[in-house]
Amino acid sequence: MRRLLLVSLLLALLPPVLGLPVAAQQGFVGRLEVTPDRGPVGTRITLVGSGLPLNAALTLVWETVDADWVLEHENGEYTGIFTGRTFSEVQYPIMSVTTDAGGRFTASLKVPEDYGGTRDIYVVLGDRVLTKAGFRILPQATMTPAKGPVGTPIRFTITGLDPVQPLETWYWLLYDNTLAGYITAIRTKGTARFTVPATGTPGLHVVDLQTGAPGAPYRAKSQSPLKFIPIFRFAFTLTPGSPVVPPPIEAQLAKPAPGLEPALASPVLWSDPRSAPVGARAVLRGKGLTPGDPVELFFYNMKGSRVTTSGFVSYNEPMGTVTVGADGRFEFRYAIPDHLGGFHKITARVRGKEVAATVLTTDRTALPLSATEVKVGDEIVVHLKGIGWTETDNIVAILYDNAYIGYACGFNSDGDVIIKISATGAPGWHYIDLYPTFYRNKDYSKAMELPFLYRHAMLSWQDHPQPFVFRYAFKIVK
Repeated sequence: MRRLLLVSLLLALLPPVLGLPVAAQQGFVGRLEVTPDRGPVGTRITLVGSGLPLNAALTLVWETVDADWVLEHENGEYTGIFTGRTFSEVQYPIMSVTTDAGGRFTASLKVPEDYGGTRDIYVVLGDRVLTKAGFRILPQATMTPAKGPVGTPIRFTITGLDPVQPLETWYWLLYDNTLAGYITAIRTKGTARFTVPATGTPGLHVVDLQTGAPGAPYRAKSQSPLKFIPIFRFAFTLTPGSPVVPPPIEAQLAKPAPGLEPALASPVLWSDPRSAPVGARAVLRGKGLTPGDPVELFFYNMKGSRVTTSGFVSYNEPMGTVTVGADGRFEFRYAIPDHLGGFHKITARVRGKEVAATVLTTDRTALPLSATEVKVGDEIVVHLKGIGWTETDNIVAILYDNAYIGYACGFNSDGDVIIKISATGAPGWHYIDLYPTFYRNKDYSKAMELPFLYRHAMLSWQDHPQPFVFRYAFKIVK
């Protein structure tokens, strides 16, 4: 109703179109029918317009949304506060049509890959909206392959996720009736692509994709007001054979991103690489400085936690001192500090005055498992470094054989996280996966969620503001 009122007000402000009855200039003109009126991405729809201006060149405009996660910023810097998601309506032309002598047209359109929900299609003449109709994009899911040995990457694609309606924004994945995590597509235009390893014993395994509010899937779907939103069930046959294991953890770390020399001639500072895992070799470079000056370098970090009354503060520590060369430049070699992950400010000071600054990103860093062959009941240690302090990167969610077993945070321990897990299950190969998630939301009442429910695993990890995934495999022996 609100959107209809807005369109009506817009129509009242637009100039009249020659050849249209006066009464029609005050409201919608003609009619647009869409058949079918709902379906997944890729559906072929027929558009039929009638009662429109005669022999007129018209534009069909598709209305959708732009969506993103909201990270609070102050003076251009992320404050560490997560406030949910945001979206805004956008329109773009998708087709040109021409009416016949009776004011009609017929056209065919393949629904583009887009967010789910109702997408309005407007019929526009010049700068005036004549009429509109809607098409609801429904979610669709696929899974491949259907069989394979333990550890086989099972690939899922879900299209048509709606970022606007809270109960249509995510799906939950259950593996053999055990909750694994959730799937979103806020930053990926409504399409999520992700994998989970095949786990368990040889035989048939069932994977369910269920909808529901943050925290858990809703299981009485047939009685829900949103029962038109589909749920999906897949079968995977785990076959005998050699296991598929993830690559060594060192190969899964983020690749260092090279730092580029700024074009400015005035005093500048930059790091090469500008982002890298903990311990990676790096070089700080400066230029535009006075030859012979001593330059002190400082690394900025945070300390504290969100669960104590003392809170947290920013601080800095010296990295070292270097002397500017005759060309006004310097180089300082260092290792990415073993501190919190995320963004860090680095400054250069001359005689106590800051003359230049840059930003370094410390990437999450996973170390090898403490053991790759154990017995039931043995302890396995997962060791991480470079875990951050913000509400989006201070946390990792943990899955054991596709079952969510909890989360861990790294703020209080300066980015160093030790996770101890008991080996359980039948003899054979087992899998531990670490995913991103959100620690909390600034205002739960606006997010239709309760505290602590956002800490599940985001299986569609590419959709996270700071994406990553780490995968381990180990073997239980008798």
